Amino acid sequence: MWTGSSSQAMDVDSSSALDGMDMYGMDSEVDRMERNDPDLDEIYLDGVQISNELADSIGNAIACNTTVEQISLHENALNNQSATRIARGLRRNGTVSELFVWANPIGPKGVADIADAVSSNPKLRTLHLYDNGAGNGGADAVARTVLNLTRPAAQSLRTLALAHNNIDAAGLRNLATAAAAHPTLTEMDLSYNPLGDAGAKLIANCLAADKTLEELRLRGTAIGDEGLAAIMRAVRVHPKLKVLDLGENEISSMGTSRLAEELSGEEWKSPLQELDLARNWFAFEAGTGENQFIEGTARAHLLGAANKRGLTLRL
Repeated sequence: MWTGSSSQAMDVDSSSALDGMDMYGMDSEVDRMERNDPDLDEIYLDGVQISNELADSIGNAIACNTTVEQISLHENALNNQSATRIARGLRRNGTVSELFVWANPIGPKGVADIADAVSSNPKLRTLHLYDNGAGNGGADAVARTVLNLTRPAAQSLRTLALAHNNIDAAGLRNLATAAAAHPTLTEMDLSYNPLGDAGAKLIANCLAADKTLEELRLRGTAIGDEGLAAIMRAVRVHPKLKVLDLGENEISSMGTSRLAEELSGEEWKSPLQELDLARNWFAFEAGTGENQFIEGTARAHLLGAANKRGLTLRL
């Protein structure tokens, strides 16, 4: 339960983020969660500054709750200590199916503690850890969680999001292997991590082994022509992938020309429906004269190949 001193950690502008909570101590969502209010199935603590003391209260409420299915913690100024305290509650909870922890500087340890805490939750469907400074250490912890959730009694994970976490190819290795092994994962977002072509090749290996992914987002991950080629070779025979986001990368006109050839080839068996290539290098290469002609020809070839496959292409 929130105490008076804990509630002071929330500023006036943030108070409106909580349903049923005001500056004068009315029932908070944490109180309702602790009381197992049957009408409470979602809790949003977005924008609330959470101290270590308040994190203890939240963790205790989560631990004893059996009604809340979705928890969102967005821009709470959590550190690794407060994350660990919330994680203690998550470890004892078996009903949360969607967990969102966004833009909190909890670092590798905080991410690891939260990931480990939900690794035995049989109902977890969505794990969204966006912009938390996970780094490679946090990515390895998430990989262990994903592998643990492959157990027959815990195969419910559908969405995994780790965008903006400074994960490079080395940190991606175990995560890609774990994702490929998971039998129910359908969406994965690794956008804005410095994966590069080395990371793209690991993603390609993941896709080659995976049978369930339907949406893959790799926006702003420093993937170039070599990485694109590796990914598309895997995509062309993947049985499920429908959405692929490769926007804001380093793909050139040469890369798009090769992609057009891939799409036109007889080996293309993919059910892919949407491909986003917006704001890649080729979009800024046109210039004038010969470069403009080359880029225009490559674009036309790619659009024609995509149209042939009924593929929605964003350039």
